Amino acid sequence: MFEMLAPDLGRLRLPVSFPPQHVNSYLLRDGDGWFVVDCGRHDEPTRAVWQQFLASPELGGGISRIFLTHTHPDHSGSAAWLSAQTGAPVLLAAAEWDWMQRIWARATEQPEQIKAFFAGWGAEPPQQQLAVHMLAKFRDGNPLMTGEVVTLAPGDSLTINGTRWSLEGGEGHTICNLLLHQPQQQRLITGDQVLPGIRPNVSIWYSMEHDALGDYLRSVARLAALPVAWAYPAHGDPFDNYAERCEQLLTFHRGRLGRTRELFIQQRDWRIEQLLEQLLGARGNEGNFLLKAGQLYAILRHLQQAGEVSSSQPGYWHYSA
Repeated sequence: MFEMLAPDLGRLRLPVSFPPQHVNSYLLRDGDGWFVVDCGRHDEPTRAVWQQFLASPELGGGISRIFLTHTHPDHSGSAAWLSAQTGAPVLLAAAEWDWMQRIWARATEQPEQIKAFFAGWGAEPPQQQLAVHMLAKFRDGNPLMTGEVVTLAPGDSLTINGTRWSLEGGEGHTICNLLLHQPQQQRLITGDQVLPGIRPNVSIWYSMEHDALGDYLRSVARLAALPVAWAYPAHGDPFDNYAERCEQLLTFHRGRLGRTRELFIQQRDWRIEQLLEQLLGARGNEGNFLLKAGQLYAILRHLQQAGEVSSSQPGYWHYSA
């Protein structure tokens, strides 16, 4: 399951239950050991892959550091376990560490607050309960690290095997997706910010009040200018059309915003469940309610901050432009 992609870069494909059925853990040579980027879910199939690698000759001098692009469970779920197994410190964005402790770790302590937050968006009680259940799964899939944690920020840099890598920040999919950029070699490890075959989910999550979609559009437009010959995504294979892919993602979201505006021009008043079905083909009783509804919330928040739509009561939206 371990493969070398370049003389200094390897990959483990770790299993997940959603397309494309894997998350990539990249391993950069770091002296006689490895600098690990993301480490997969908190489950037995993922640990089985890691245990096979840890027992293999490829391990060499061991794992020196564990770097998390962000703290969604498919990326960070095994961080506490892998750190305990290897003694390696965990490196991540300060904003993501705060989110992990304040939101993910406390999800089941805040069911009434979670319900109230989504009720404010017009979610009915069964939908509110689906949101509580999903956030509890995030908590269970993201054990807090108990070993050494090093917090970072966009603009910082890391030296890996004598080579300087710059940290770029991506927003919208999560609070702070850290990307690793090596400008001389024009290589970029993207996390979930830019993916080749699927689109990152851009949603309003519990406690978010900011414009997540606007953050995503601005950060991808900025990141598109980086010199990148090869991009290494968290899901899918490395790709060499990075700038083109950034533009495709921007075009998709701008197009969906355009379709939303057209709906409001045709009909000035909408209920949230009508928009959910019209734009995303989703119904409020689906198990993935939050993944779909959160995207609609992000669209509406973006248009609201632009003064194009408004809401006079939970679940009802009006055209204001």
